[in-house]
Amino acid sequence: MDRFLRDETLVSKTLHPNQHAYQAGKSVETALHQLMVRVEKALDQQEVALGVFLDKEGAFNSTSYDFMCVALARHGVERTIVRWVKATLEGRWATAMLGNLSRSVAVSRGCPQGGVLSPLLWCLVVDELLARLSEGGVHAQGYADDICLLVVGKFLNTVSGLIQWALGAVEAWCDGLGLSVNPDKTGLVAFMRKRKLPGFFEPRLFGRVLQRSMSVEYLGVILDSRLTWREHVDAKVRKAHNSLWACRTAGGAVWGLGPRVVHWLYVSVIRPSVTFASLVWWPGCQRASAKKKLSRIQRLACLGITGAVCTTPTRAMEALVCLPPLELVVQ
Repeated sequence: MDRFLRDETLVSKTLHPNQHAYQAGKSVETALHQLMVRVEKALDQQEVALGVFLDKEGAFNSTSYDFMCVALARHGVERTIVRWVKATLEGRWATAMLGNLSRSVAVSRGCPQGGVLSPLLWCLVVDELLARLSEGGVHAQGYADDICLLVVGKFLNTVSGLIQWALGAVEAWCDGLGLSVNPDKTGLVAFMRKRKLPGFFEPRLFGRVLQRSMSVEYLGVILDSRLTWREHVDAKVRKAHNSLWACRTAGGAVWGLGPRVVHWLYVSVIRPSVTFASLVWWPGCQRASAKKKLSRIQRLACLGITGAVCTTPTRAMEALVCLPPLELVVQ
């Protein structure tokens, strides 16, 4: 059914182009690239890009069946298929057991966890919100239940006002569907080169004032207000350092993990975690300090692979095990 809806029904009326989850040819990197292109352009033109990063609470578990069916019908799905989907969703029971006791209740809302059709149903539901915000002049994009709102302009009071309107639209949409957004987990970042914020006022979401922060984590990447990428590089280096030391403690000179296994762990597990989404943050590794931090990570990996003494040059070990410098891999 999922393949039929994607290949037949949704061909004539596709999903919003700013949706990047569960679609062929789109991924986390396409979502981050689309966002960073707008932010970098705003910084180059001396403008302000105000971003709000929302996280829906229980989006897949709290969506009503009726709204899923309305979303299907809005995209031209046949009535028979809509009724079939609703019947499939309504006929579910959840059972909890503790010892000899058991309790079963009928599931009244939400997409089945692990269901093939569940991601598409949520994308159809949230498609209305993205279209409404885009028509109002706000760049809205989503990846599953992670939604980003971005407004670019030269005057902070205008930008703040437009963000407040967008948050009001999000509130109205959530109230209509019975969903919620946690203001404490909502990030507000002003991407700009200036130090002062004349005319800026902090917007409200569900009656709570959103506090502006200097950085936010979005889709596994830490975005700072000046796009220096220092925090992201430090976080990746710290995580890789801990993983490499865990590998080092699992073997010694004559026991434990062999050179081939350590090499495989670094190339297939640790290095991909460092270079994740490097499509957007690679300028951050151009600084000498970032190159030095990345070099230390690869040096630790080379020492674990070769078992060489601590005074062995890093470039020599990289040549021996055929590992290019990590900053070049990122680029």
